[in-house]
Parts: sequence; structure tokens; C-alpha cells
Amino acid sequence: SGGPGGPGGVPRILGICTGEPLPRDLARDLLDGACVSELWNGYGPTETCVWSSFHRVTHDDVHDARTLPIGTPVANTALHICDADGQRVPVGVVGELVIGGAGVARGYLGRVDLTRDKFITDPWSAPSLNSGRMYRTGDLARWRNDGVVECLGRNDDQVKLRGYRIELGEVEAALASVPGVAQ
Repeated sequence: SGGPGGPGGVPRILGICTGEPLPRDLARDLLDGACVSELWNGYGPTETCVWSSFHRVTHDDVHDARTLPIGTPVANTALHICDADGQRVPVGVVGELVIGGAGVARGYLGRVDLTRDKFITDPWSAPSLNSGRMYRTGDLARWRNDGVVECLGRNDDQVKLRGYRIELGEVEAALASVPGVAQ
């Protein structure tokens, strides 16, 4: 099956996954099947210019880790993992992932209450990175000993379906407003 690149002489490509969590089985298949020359897992919500961190996925990641890492921050971005009081937590401790830096949005149009809750003052980032704001992602994460971040899921009931955020409480309220629907 020789030739340059992957099986059958098909050139191997750079694989990048963003927008949704990269499934471990897909990452394993891509790496083990030599379908990609490199595989990168990106992370970042819309509120922070979409790409806030990247991690080059390795065979060790897909065979040994429970979750695929989301990596380290991209240029002009800072990642913090904070407790319920907004203080940074030590390596290995789970907290909320908070993103600071030049890519943080100003807030939500016409949603002052939500903006106040999710966009907070940034006391830590260097002035060259600092937009003055950080975004509270609602995602649980932890720093690994090697300086890489793992995303561990949500701290609320929000789910994503094909890239769309869905608040389950809003779905429940809409269904409850339909005549004849109880619970």
C-alpha cells in the first residue's frame, strides 16, 4: 500500500477537530489508521473567538487518557481554572474553565443580565493579552501536571447538538406550556 502518505498512496493530511468534543474512538481510528499526519484537538466557545486552545493528539492520549486534552492557550489567550469563588485552583483540581485575552467578546447583545454573569473582570492576564474581561465557559476542567488542560464536561444542564447550544430548562418550560403536557 506504499507511496508517500497514508494507505494506498493517499497523502496524509493534517486533522483538526473544533466545535465539538473529539471522540476518543475517532481520534484513535485516525491515528492508528495512519489517516492523518497530525491530529489537533481545538477548544473555544463563540464568546472567545472560537479557538482558545489546541492540543496535538498523540497515541498516548487516545490509548491511555480518559478524556482528550484541549491543550494550551493560543496566542493572546489565557486559560484559568477557577473555583466557585472565582479563585484559581491548583493543578489537578477540577474547576470552571475561564478564558481571558484579546479574543473575549464584549458580551451578549441585549442580554445585560447574562453578560454580567458570564463576562467578568480579568485580574490576572498580562496587559498585552487583556481585554479587561474573562468569559466563564460553564465547562469543568483541570490542569494536568504537564501544563495541558483537560475539559471534563459541563457544570450545568446545557447540551450541544450539532453545534447548537440547548438549555434543557428552556425545552422543559416550552413543553410544559403546551396544553395537555404535564411533566
